[in-house]
Amino acid sequence: MVIQLQDSDLPLVLDFKFKKYEEVGRCRLPAGWREHSHTQYRDLYLEGKCRHISYRVENRMVALAGALLCDEIAFLCTKPVRHGLIIDEYVTPEYRNRGIDQRLRQELLVWLAEKGARLSSAVPPNLARLACAAGNHRL
Repeated sequence: MVIQLQDSDLPLVLDFKFKKYEEVGRCRLPAGWREHSHTQYRDLYLEGKCRHISYRVENRMVALAGALLCDEIAFLCTKPVRHGLIIDEYVTPEYRNRGIDQRLRQELLVWLAEKGARLSSAVPPNLARLACAAGNHRL
């Protein structure tokens, strides 16, 4: 079951993010990493610029993915451009290769489209087509 996370769930988001770092061998994080990340995510949630969703099996979170909105004024332009990034993707090893990551990514692409974001990262072709059909995306 896919569930949208709230700012009260940020400790879970950070736990999953740390699992991801640990798995790839990057477990030496700067002092205060957790507190700083929590503050940054909380502020982004309050601004409506970040969303995390999870996949749960028997009330246990087994996957996480997030999306981030970034507004910028491109070089020699006067109108801000809104980019969307898919972030913090992680599926626990025992639930990989079941399409859970694609399901989470698809839900986030719909949210990004609703927010008028252009995608700034490469996505699989089938999801790119979905994003383009849903809004003003240029991949």
